[in-house]
Amino acid sequence: MHLATLDWAIVVGYCALSIAIGFLLARKAKGSIRDFFLSGSTLPWWVIGTSMIATTFAADTPLLVTGIVRGKGIWGNWLIWAAALMHVLAVVLFSKFWRRVGVVTDQELVEIRYSGRPAKILRLFKAGYLATLYNFIVMGWVISAMASILRITTGMEPWLSVVVCVSVAGLYSVLSGFWGVVATDVIQFGIAMAASVILAVFAVDEVGGMASLVERIGPERLSMLPVPPEGVSVFSLAFWTSPFGNVVLLLTFLWWGSQNSDGGGMIIQRMLAAKNERHARAGTLWFALGHYAIRFWPWVVVGVASVLLIDAEALRRPGDAYPEMVNRLMPVGLKGIMIAAFFAAFMSTIDTHVNWGASYLVNDVYKRFLSPDRSDRHYVTVSRITVLALTVCGAGVSFLIGSLEGAFFLVISMGMGIGSVLILRWFWWRVNAWSELSALVTSIVLGLVFEFGGFLTGPEKALRLAVIAPVSVVVWVTVTLLTSPVPMETLREFYRRARPGGWWGPVVGKDTSGVRWGRVLLEYVAALSLVLGATFGIGCMVFLRYGPGAVMLGIAVTGAAVLAWLWRNET
Repeated sequence: MHLATLDWAIVVGYCALSIAIGFLLARKAKGSIRDFFLSGSTLPWWVIGTSMIATTFAADTPLLVTGIVRGKGIWGNWLIWAAALMHVLAVVLFSKFWRRVGVVTDQELVEIRYSGRPAKILRLFKAGYLATLYNFIVMGWVISAMASILRITTGMEPWLSVVVCVSVAGLYSVLSGFWGVVATDVIQFGIAMAASVILAVFAVDEVGGMASLVERIGPERLSMLPVPPEGVSVFSLAFWTSPFGNVVLLLTFLWWGSQNSDGGGMIIQRMLAAKNERHARAGTLWFALGHYAIRFWPWVVVGVASVLLIDAEALRRPGDAYPEMVNRLMPVGLKGIMIAAFFAAFMSTIDTHVNWGASYLVNDVYKRFLSPDRSDRHYVTVSRITVLALTVCGAGVSFLIGSLEGAFFLVISMGMGIGSVLILRWFWWRVNAWSELSALVTSIVLGLVFEFGGFLTGPEKALRLAVIAPVSVVVWVTVTLLTSPVPMETLREFYRRARPGGWWGPVVGKDTSGVRWGRVLLEYVAALSLVLGATFGIGCMVFLRYGPGAVMLGIAVTGAAVLAWLWRNET
């Protein structure tokens, strides 16, 4: 075993603290499923925003980033950065819409926006698919990553590490529901962030300082944007399979094609838990800043340093370099804090996934279709049983996960075609349940065909986005025009609750209460300037590129000022 007694004491103490929080907050989760899954919709912006950051700060993410940096260089992280366009859209539009409708889960919206048998089929299918197949893939790769971390840092057998990890996270999730999730998320984010910075400092010191790291690693691996290929036509396959072409594809399709284009289930869950619209919006903005600009660069620094310190032949997979850096660099005591931080990052993701998945199975399947007239106490009990069952299933799937980056891209591919309909269902009255169902099925089928049929692999993998998203749009628009619209009474009620604006003339007549698109565009540009300016400004400063860093931070400050002025003067 690689840990000293002090390190083990720190790890065990952290796990005991998490379980204690579960016991302390168990009473708060007893009232109803809204209490169990949304903390009664009473949370302030800084709690929901920090919880959003923590739940995407998983144990697998440092390993994913390290693997990308070692294999491609810093620019490869556009696989993650490109989603900023989508998350900023959630800040300026969808955070308010979701909080207005006041549902328990985003799938509950299906029977508010649509009606009849198609809406029931869609709600049942989406809740079941996302809570199980989709959820198990994500949980599987997160648990697999944690098992790799513990194997490298402690020598623990994978099966034992899986049992330990899921037992701790599952226990407090069963006890306290979403109250325990958000309370531990705030603590977990602080621990995990501090530990990431400490490891980055040790890594830089080990290679002789940041100036030495920059000089030895070379500019190509440190580039944040790949260079366009010379002498290659934009109309050729070679252009679109190049690193630059891959980034263009991600920026072109991911923000509107992804199944998270109007927020995404776990982010939406936190929007719904906010005390009001303003807190939902502010919390989502804090998430976008923390997710991209704050938490990211310590992982990148460690990944870059690992290229100089660890030979690829010594690793089972590239991402294993991150826990190996912990093993080699951290002294007694700090190593225990690092392992506790990994536990924190792991549990902040797993507790969210099991709570979120259980909310679908209980609220959108069990309560809606199987047992609709039971007491709140009964539904809370079923929720706890469901959380436990999902935890066990996710642990089982973890043994089937191979490549973390491969699993990540499979999830993206399977949800790539539905984003456009998720956006337009808020703004176009003609969208119906068959639109959404056809887009989702098309995305899943094409994603699985590409993955297991061996089509568009390697450098061509990003081209899947350019196929799946447009094909899905053609399918769902065709289905929409060939099927009947949603009844006017249902549409009017939805519009009254959400007040989205857009193309609703046949439903509400002349619209005077919806979105002012010019203002929204200005908000979007300002918020995107803030998030991406801060992200790349901080990155440039970290790697000693002070001139570009100052420019990017100036863009961020300008964006923040414009956004603050707009929000102060909104009516």
